[in-house]
Amino acid sequence: MEPAEEPPEPKPSDDVEVPPPGPAGPGAGSVPPDRAGERSRYDVMRSSIVDSIRRSRVVRDLSPKRVYAGNRESHAELPALFRQTKALEYLRPLRPRSPGDQGRESRQPRLLQRLEYLLQEKLRLADSIASPYDDPGGAAQQGMSSMRLDAYRQAFEAFIHSFTTYRPLLLRIKAQYDAALEDALQSSQEHVHMKAELAVVEQRRIRTVEEARTSAAQQVSEARKELEHRLLAMEERAAAAEARVRAAESEARAARAEEEIALGEKNDYKEMVNQLRREMIDSSTWAQHLAKFDTDGAADASSDDKKDTNT
Repeated sequence: MEPAEEPPEPKPSDDVEVPPPGPAGPGAGSVPPDRAGERSRYDVMRSSIVDSIRRSRVVRDLSPKRVYAGNRESHAELPALFRQTKALEYLRPLRPRSPGDQGRESRQPRLLQRLEYLLQEKLRLADSIASPYDDPGGAAQQGMSSMRLDAYRQAFEAFIHSFTTYRPLLLRIKAQYDAALEDALQSSQEHVHMKAELAVVEQRRIRTVEEARTSAAQQVSEARKELEHRLLAMEERAAAAEARVRAAESEARAARAEEEIALGEKNDYKEMVNQLRREMIDSSTWAQHLAKFDTDGAADASSDDKKDTNT
């Protein structure tokens, strides 16, 4: 698009207008007749001073229009909005919708209405662009804030370029504010990045804690199962040992009973052997001679005892 034509700059010959000589205040027009000559001399002197001031080169050099025409800072480029075809149509005020609004807007300056319309359009455009990316506190929210700030910046630039006389001063002020604003935006972006990094770190921490909890629960479950398995095995071994002990005790009781029976049978057999031995001895011939020998020996012993008693 071709850039819109800028309004012509003021000519250097345009100087500060000095009000023509006239009455100084209320009642000054009615001059007494005796002082008419003095007043005419005063007017002539004042007009000559005004003429000399108008012809003075110092005054022409200090003229705001000359200062603007000779200052390069005042010839800054207009925003991109003003370089578009029919760009000034965006600065036209909205039509009033009611008689009350019409009366209220008619009292506002035309420049204020245009700047308000420009700001509203830019803000509406920023909202329409950022609405699909609704992410509170994220990068989309920061981008929306930047676009809204750019809308206010463009409105302020339009305001600056509307005042050609004060444009250099306003541009220097704006440059200082822009530098401070850039530092603030950079700090805010760094804060956003840091916040995003902290969010990622927090997510990693939560995920690590969850994984640790899951691993610990799994390990505890496996250890519990292993302990339960070992406990069941030990209980089975203990039950088997108890069964073996009970079987051994029953076998021991049976062995003791058999031993008692065997001892009884032994005693019976021993008694029977002794009885048979006595019967065998009693029925044998040498047992009879032995009995006779025993009786003879007993008689001899008794006779010896009698002899001893007699002596």
